[in-house]
Amino acid sequence: MKQPYIIYQAIVLLLILWLTNVVFLSGMNGPFLFDDWHVLVNTPFIKNPIHWISSYRPLRNLSYLIDLQFGAFEPRTFHIANLIYHSINILLLHILLQKIFLPKSTPDWLFHMSILVAFAIHPVQIESVVYISGRRDLLYSFFYLSGLLVFILSTNHRWIMLVLFTALSMSSKESGITLPLMGGILMIWQYNTIPQHSIHIKKGKFIVLTFMMILLIGLWIHLLGQAYPVLQAGFMGGNFWTHLLNVSVLLLNYISVVFFPINLAADYSYHAIPLINVSDIHAWLSLCSVFLLSGISMYILLDSNDKRQNGLRQIAFGWLFYLMIMLPMSNIIPHVERFALHYLYLPIVGLWISIIGIIVYLTKYHLRILRIAAFVCCIGTCLLGFKTQSEIHYWLSEMEFWKHNVQVNPSCSRAQTNFGMSLLKANRQQEAAEVFHKALSIAPSTLTYLGLAIVALDRNQLNEAKSYLDRVQYDAKLHKEYLLVKGLVLMGESDFQAVETIAKQLCSDMPEFDGGYYLYGRLTTAKGQYSEAVNAFTQAYYREPLNSRDLLALIQALIQDKQDQQALDKLNEGFEKHLFDSNDTERLNDKGYVLRRLGKLNEAKMYFEKCIEKDKTASMAVLNLTSILIEQKQFEEAFNLSESIDLSKGNSHILSRILNNLAICHLELQQKDKAKEVLLRSIALWPENQNAKKNLDQLKREGE
Repeated sequence: MKQPYIIYQAIVLLLILWLTNVVFLSGMNGPFLFDDWHVLVNTPFIKNPIHWISSYRPLRNLSYLIDLQFGAFEPRTFHIANLIYHSINILLLHILLQKIFLPKSTPDWLFHMSILVAFAIHPVQIESVVYISGRRDLLYSFFYLSGLLVFILSTNHRWIMLVLFTALSMSSKESGITLPLMGGILMIWQYNTIPQHSIHIKKGKFIVLTFMMILLIGLWIHLLGQAYPVLQAGFMGGNFWTHLLNVSVLLLNYISVVFFPINLAADYSYHAIPLINVSDIHAWLSLCSVFLLSGISMYILLDSNDKRQNGLRQIAFGWLFYLMIMLPMSNIIPHVERFALHYLYLPIVGLWISIIGIIVYLTKYHLRILRIAAFVCCIGTCLLGFKTQSEIHYWLSEMEFWKHNVQVNPSCSRAQTNFGMSLLKANRQQEAAEVFHKALSIAPSTLTYLGLAIVALDRNQLNEAKSYLDRVQYDAKLHKEYLLVKGLVLMGESDFQAVETIAKQLCSDMPEFDGGYYLYGRLTTAKGQYSEAVNAFTQAYYREPLNSRDLLALIQALIQDKQDQQALDKLNEGFEKHLFDSNDTERLNDKGYVLRRLGKLNEAKMYFEKCIEKDKTASMAVLNLTSILIEQKQFEEAFNLSESIDLSKGNSHILSRILNNLAICHLELQQKDKAKEVLLRSIALWPENQNAKKNLDQLKREGE
């Protein structure tokens, strides 16, 4: 190959890698999401690396440990590593496609680049590249592509090497089990490596053997289905034959997602693809389509004597590439996720090869049309980057992530529940309760009941919280969350001894979980041990970063412990990281209160005024602002502000204190009778208001 041509290829490849980094760069700032918490953050191997090998995906866990050697335990570290692995896979795919298809003409190279760009920046790749838990797909694909490349380049012991790479790929994700099958397909594609007559002699035997293997595998799965109820019924309903029909529908639905990437989501309902009945004609049409395409594809690869890339063999190879890699995820043997975009990370290559094969076949006699089609295909593929960038936006915030999933899949109970939990973390209890009830109407779950119990506790509805907790069924994955909610219920019953036992159990047995420290912080706050509460809430917050629940608890403890500057710093952090809404009057009031205690009265007034401007019923802000105005001897302003509050709404203690401030203003304005009347109203609202009692006694003495 000429040197200028190699340089041209290198430049184009670098442009594709640059485009990939540009498209996915914003995703590097995303937080831990979804499975990241139990796959990475809350796992024992992070604290004790010896546990990494005990996982059924040890190489994935090992890659996480390697990441930790190069950076702090921050999401960005793992995101950048994901992008690096994805870039390496692009390079491997480039070399592999070059060895398989031997591109020579300009259209060949344009199509080659189109496949690379589709693999690099297609919207379905977000779930593998931006999602930290998507490391499984990146790593298994790395070993899968490496294994195929070694298989092509090797002359001796190629099958031994393929088995080795299969083991490595399966150690990252189970989908690597199909690598030897794909090696066989690749060997048939490169039929010129085997004597021509041997292919024709063995073709009939190969077809018979293939169908026998399909029947034996089907019988084996069917027997397993009879032995194990989970395999007989599964998540898709019915026996093996029902599963087989549904698999065909799923495989065709994945194709539609690749070529029409609309309404993408990370969490699809189990009913996103409707269950198909054995009597449904659409299921049988899908099944026939899949088997017919597979049979024709295998026949074309075995029978073709044409070494030219005429399109038919390319269509056949692409379909078999897609089908082979998708087999483990096709749900013939049922598993949890029926439909997930990350399954397409590597199979998308096969679909793109097939669609380009169709274009080549249709235009093989018209070179000019072929060139135009190749150029349009390449440009169209690059435009997918805009869709990808718009979808990445949802992965930058837990709240937006689940909100988008709920909008796309309103019937997904799990997405609804997780959206409710994100609202709960943001202290939006009313909205969270509504979402939890929607999730409950779709399908009850342990996490939904726990969320509703937390909402009830926040509303001081202890009996309701206990009733939700009683409906919870044991779930090993959510046991720590169950213990946390149980501890909070016991806290409401003032059973401090039991709460302390649960908090110590969570902190010792599950130190990576923030709930134990949060519970201990609530306990020490109730006991008036504010310094210990600060330490506990600090531990909770830094175990689960960007959690407004833990940050708010820490701020309240700092205020109670009179650590005002630290409380101010944490409040600023909450606003900067968008944990607190800029319109949240309670947080604005907290900031004003801390500033007031720090002696920054003018700044404090500004925040109290913002609160009142956004919420006329913000009685606490009115109380604080009138206190500052009285302190600054601006009695008329304080009087007008106190008069504006609606005394029929709000906390009686706060309203009583506002009336006390109003009485002080009356006294300063020489209106003693009105002051006495207001003080009596203040004491009526809150009989324990000592300041109002003291002012009333002094007023009576002066009258005597």
